Amino acid sequence: MHNVAFVALTKIPWSKVGKTSLLLLEAARKIYDTIARHANSSKSKKKDAKISITVLNNRIKTLENNEVEQAKLISQIAGQIEVLSNSLRVVGARFNLTLFISICATILVLFTIIWIVLF
Repeated sequence: MHNVAFVALTKIPWSKVGKTSLLLLEAARKIYDTIARHANSSKSKKKDAKISITVLNNRIKTLENNEVEQAKLISQIAGQIEVLSNSLRVVGARFNLTLFISICATILVLFTIIWIVLF
């Protein structure tokens, strides 16, 4: 039983696992730094309780612009899904036609073989 585990462990590409884990660690560190930076900036912003109306308006405009861009992306994705589903319907119809022709050809071949054997 121990030999099987040893053989299984030797089949694992440990060099790739090491490289991948380093990439994952680096990505996790970047995410952590981003979150920590955001947390620190929000703490400092809480200290500055007075936020001007213009800053709030700018933030609202930025959020609205992001919403518009997201709506455009969703619309494009919906269009792509529609094209894909239409293409899938066409492929399905072609498959059904090919299947029907194949079944008819198989039946014709079987009848021909039976005809040759019997007569």
